[in-house]
Amino acid sequence: LAAVVFIFWRYAFSGSASGGETFGMGSQRAYAAYTQGYNDGRAGRKFDPVEDVQPPSSGAGGGWGIGSLLRLAMAGGLVYQMGAPGGAPWSSANLMANMRNMSPMNAIFLMNMLSSLFG
Repeated sequence: LAAVVFIFWRYAFSGSASGGETFGMGSQRAYAAYTQGYNDGRAGRKFDPVEDVQPPSSGAGGGWGIGSLLRLAMAGGLVYQMGAPGGAPWSSANLMANMRNMSPMNAIFLMNMLSSLFG
C-alpha cells in the first residue's frame, strides 16, 4: 500500500512524470539558452548550440531495477535446474552436461537474459 501511495505521489504531484522541471533551476537555464539563441538570431550570427545546458536527469532508470532482478532470478533458476536434474544434488558436472545437451530455444532464452543483464 505504501509503494502504491509513493508511486501515485511521485507521478501525480511531483511534476517529474513529464520529464522536465516546471519552475526550478532547469527552467532558468533553458530561458538563458533561449535568450542567447534569440540574441544571436537578431544579430545575424550563425547558429551556435549551447553546450552547457543539459537536460535535467531524473535519476531513474539505467540501473539494476526490478526487471533486471527478475531476469537474474529466472536465469539463476534455469542454471540451478540444469545443475540439479530431477532433484539430484547440484553439481558442476551436471550443469556442463546439460548445457551441452540444451535445446536451442532454451539456449537462446538464457543468452538473451544474460546479455540484457550484462550488455
